[in-house]
Amino acid sequence: MPYCPECSIAVPDDVVECPTCGASLESTPTTEPEGLARPRWDVEKLQAILSSSLAPNYEILRPLGQGGMGAIFLAREPALKRLVAIKVLAPSFAADNRARVRFEREARAAAAISHPNVVRVYAVGETKRSKLPYIIMQFVDGPNLEEWRLRRGKVGEREGRRVIGEIATALAAAHERDLVHRDVKPSNVLIEAETGRAFVADFGVSAALSTTQSDETKLTSTGAVVGTPTYMSPEQSTSDAVTPKSDVYSLGVLAYQLVTEELPFKAETAMGWAAAHLRDRPSATKERRPEISPVVGQMIDRCLAKSPDDRPDADEVARGMLPSLETEIEWPPPGLLWLRGRARGLNRTALAAVVGAVLATTALSFDPAEVAASQGWLARFEFAAGIAATAEWGREGGPVVLMYLWQTAVIVGLVTFGMAGITFLLSVARFIERAARQRVRGWQTNTLLDVAADHDGRSGMILTGSGDFAAFRDTTRRNALRARRGLSATLMAGTCWIIAAFGLRALLLALGMARAETTPTLLGPAAVVLILLPGGVCLVFALMFIIWERLLLGRQARPHSFEADPEDVARWYESHPQGDAEPAGVLKHKHERVAIWSSWTAVAATVLLGPIMLIGLILASLATFTATRFPEWHGAATSNLIANVDYVDRRDPIGAARAFWSPYLPERDSTPQEVATELLRVLNRDTEHPDALAGYSVDIAAFFQWDEIERRTITDRAFERALRRELPSDTLELLRQLANHPRTGLLRRLAATPHIDVLDALMPDDTSNGAPGRILVLSPVVIDAARANTLAAVLDAAQGNVAGAYERLGENASIGEHLLQEPLYWLDRQALDLLASHALRPLASLERARGEIDQAVRLARATEDLHLVRDLGSAAGLAVNPDNLAEFRRAVSDERIPAGYRLLWLRQGWAGTCAYPSEVLLGPSASRRAAMRSVAEAMDERAAASQVLESSEAAWRWPLASARASGSERPGAARLLDRLFVGSVLRVLSCGDPNAPI
Repeated sequence: MPYCPECSIAVPDDVVECPTCGASLESTPTTEPEGLARPRWDVEKLQAILSSSLAPNYEILRPLGQGGMGAIFLAREPALKRLVAIKVLAPSFAADNRARVRFEREARAAAAISHPNVVRVYAVGETKRSKLPYIIMQFVDGPNLEEWRLRRGKVGEREGRRVIGEIATALAAAHERDLVHRDVKPSNVLIEAETGRAFVADFGVSAALSTTQSDETKLTSTGAVVGTPTYMSPEQSTSDAVTPKSDVYSLGVLAYQLVTEELPFKAETAMGWAAAHLRDRPSATKERRPEISPVVGQMIDRCLAKSPDDRPDADEVARGMLPSLETEIEWPPPGLLWLRGRARGLNRTALAAVVGAVLATTALSFDPAEVAASQGWLARFEFAAGIAATAEWGREGGPVVLMYLWQTAVIVGLVTFGMAGITFLLSVARFIERAARQRVRGWQTNTLLDVAADHDGRSGMILTGSGDFAAFRDTTRRNALRARRGLSATLMAGTCWIIAAFGLRALLLALGMARAETTPTLLGPAAVVLILLPGGVCLVFALMFIIWERLLLGRQARPHSFEADPEDVARWYESHPQGDAEPAGVLKHKHERVAIWSSWTAVAATVLLGPIMLIGLILASLATFTATRFPEWHGAATSNLIANVDYVDRRDPIGAARAFWSPYLPERDSTPQEVATELLRVLNRDTEHPDALAGYSVDIAAFFQWDEIERRTITDRAFERALRRELPSDTLELLRQLANHPRTGLLRRLAATPHIDVLDALMPDDTSNGAPGRILVLSPVVIDAARANTLAAVLDAAQGNVAGAYERLGENASIGEHLLQEPLYWLDRQALDLLASHALRPLASLERARGEIDQAVRLARATEDLHLVRDLGSAAGLAVNPDNLAEFRRAVSDERIPAGYRLLWLRQGWAGTCAYPSEVLLGPSASRRAAMRSVAEAMDERAAASQVLESSEAAWRWPLASARASGSERPGAARLLDRLFVGSVLRVLSCGDPNAPI
């Protein structure tokens, strides 16, 4: 319908002159589709029309603005002495009767909204002559939201929540009266300059616009029709039914832009915006602004849901955003303030009692006799000479520290359990009594449980869906409350069970009414399981409830506090009771950088030093455990060693045995040492070596197998049969082959040599290119040669050549003597075994076969004594006390013990560090090193002892000392790492194996 360009009144299509003002009618120029030509407003004339129509009730002061919808003027109402805003609609809208009727109806509905955040509509009418509709509304002195945002810059979270919440409360008030705004956007939100309060405007205008525009117009004419494409909901874009949830979507777009300073979508045209609203998924608000609280981000994201059913109501948005509306109900309920969080306090007390119960239960499940330690166990190490070792030593002579630990665990556990348990029981009794009173007054059990389980003071917000939990659905919030109830209930059940079960068991034990007949411990395995298992199951369920709540609430499981901006700080001090209080000056950027660098330094230090501290604690625990268990592991062996050393010192087993084989030693020839060394090298070569002698064709070891029934070997019986001429011919032939074998002959030749460099002979043939040499141990083929020579003695006896048999056994003894001269433990051990098994024992068998029973018995006893020397144990426990190494010094200086054993003991003496946690962690102390050096200097083998001492000390102090051994010094940091960690771990492993020679 055309309109008059002068008075803007609608006129019929077929008239050529305005019936109102008489102006000539011309066709309206337009560049807009669907007849949306915008008139050229004559503001002064329109102001005159309003003045004549509204006088004397309103005085038009000045225009405030104009646009495609019309114009708005500032006016004064003399009667009430207030300023008002008068908005006049464009003639294109006023010319439609349907729009006029609906505009009046919706405007009156808007006028009925009485809300502090809605621009009040005072009156609706039309001008007298031109019949232009107008609205008289509240005047808000301030910018619109878009201007306010651009002028202010980045909006703080608290301020943003307040603005969004106030807009949401205004929309919620309108929605309660079935009034939908339809065009929520920043230009329709006014911010009062004086108070900062947000006002929503243009309810009636939106209603009028919704009846006049086509779908195409709605998508193309931004600002002139209802629903601005940038803020339009998906259903508005498709001309579907508009509901209050449409306003919520538009509010979500507005809030997203306010918080993140960006729109959720990007488009260039109205159709592009419509497609974006229908299709695109915006980035989460939290991603665009990470410091924002989760509730704000989640609420805005829910508002932008494509489906209206997935969006919250405006009232939900208001409850979630406005700090002043954290809850709509009183929380805790009246009279239940004492109950809030009470379950948490009870559970803490109960957990203290449970810790005491578990500690005491664990301690009481051990037999005190097993962890007991006799007083003065070091003194027992030092003065236990002559005391026979017993299997019970580790049980009776363990470290006294274990007993102290056991006693401490029992005492601390029982005291903690008693005090916390009594406090818990009294608190529970009081809790039940007061809760029962409240139940009688009408409070539901679930309400009492919710208040008691409210460990962070936010169960009220969960219940009402406000504050931090406004963005959550009802089912999620109900399940979160159930998780809190379940957590408190299961914790209470589990702790109550452990307290009750352990308390009852302790009571029965105290009264003598419970006895553990099947176990020496105070609490048997069944009792421990009965006490701890049900409680542990309840605690597992409690952990599941904690996880459930965390899964339900996500980041909101913990209270969130947003950062206040400077304006928040200033506003708080304005309300301070002391009028002269002012906020501190804002720190400059350089101070902020210092704070940031300090925090990052602390984080880096924690990341770097935290694992080191954790490893240190673990190593300290292991070192303490090792030190307390060391006497039990090595006590019996040490006591046995002391007794055996005394026995060796008195009897001199090697000297006594030498008296038996000395008469049969072969006469020494003049073979040079170099030749003898080469002969031993040839004999020691394994049969797989290309230059080795041929091996024996029979299993010689089978002749020396021990018969447990007869308590002797096949060779022992063979001497008897040989002297009685009872050996079969095939056996004699086999013995003859062994006697004539090249290896046997080479052994006999070696036995007559005066000097052999055994170490040089046993060195590997190829140690070039830095290849590590193998351990210096006699090859089994040499032992086989000695065995073959023993069997050859049986052949001589069978042939009547008893002197030859003695000679061959003397040759075996000569080989043992050669080996015994070298100060190496493994060679000395093999030498003693060779002397006992292939010299003394065959001599005893030969004497017994000849009827010399007394001599045979003496030889057998000498053999046992030689085996005793061979099996002398570890000296790890002899050097426990570095201030008193008398027993240790006596053992390593005893010349009646082979030098190889004594040098090994010198190395094992460093294992005394295992008895002290500090030395296990940090290596031998200075006093120990000085004491060990004094012991080494007192030994006859001073050069070898010094070499052993140096290498073993380096191994205990710096376990990774290969670089030092090769002539290069390890860096200081590497040595420190070795000492603190690698060395500690290796020392713990070395000390922790009670069977290792260390």
